[in-house]
Amino acid sequence: MRWLAMPESSYELKQKLGEAFRVEQCPMLIIIDPEGNVVTTEGVEIVNKDSEGECFPWTPKPLYDLFTLEPEILGEMNETVTCVILCEGCDKDTKALVQEQMLPIATEYFDEAKASGCEAGILFFVATETNDVVHQLRVSCEIGEASNTPQMVLLDIPDAGAFYVYDGQSITTDDIRGFLQAYDEEQLERRELQEDEEDAQQDSK
Repeated sequence: MRWLAMPESSYELKQKLGEAFRVEQCPMLIIIDPEGNVVTTEGVEIVNKDSEGECFPWTPKPLYDLFTLEPEILGEMNETVTCVILCEGCDKDTKALVQEQMLPIATEYFDEAKASGCEAGILFFVATETNDVVHQLRVSCEIGEASNTPQMVLLDIPDAGAFYVYDGQSITTDDIRGFLQAYDEEQLERRELQEDEEDAQQDSK
């Protein structure tokens, strides 16, 4: 891939770009979408974490996989309501079906946020394989080990670590919609995230 570059002599233009994007350090990589909107100013961290470019081009999308650890979005889970379907113990067809059922709802929220110019009200994730983040989520939500049945949780970390567990028998697009509606209407049982025992022991030292 070829990268555009300015001549070293273009000092004034570089200074204007630096001021426009509030450049405070070097190196600094700013990622911009096709419409010219800034996706993130943390490009250096993203590239370091995704050195193979598996998540390229790192622009926002409706549905994410926790397994890929897309660094530009994971941090937003602490600030935004997040719906997650864990299916790492399921077969390939079930994983594909889960994503197929979740994508329409995720796209609705994504498009609505984009049209309004606001941040997404809810983030949507699946977890197709396990990793440290997925393991921590299972421990914190006390939902046990992965099985051949998908499990859905809704995280509202800004609300003092609140979360809600879906207890239905199936997870279809309508089921997901109903779960989110029940959350909006405050009909779900509210729980609070539990700290990993290992982390708790380290904090106490």
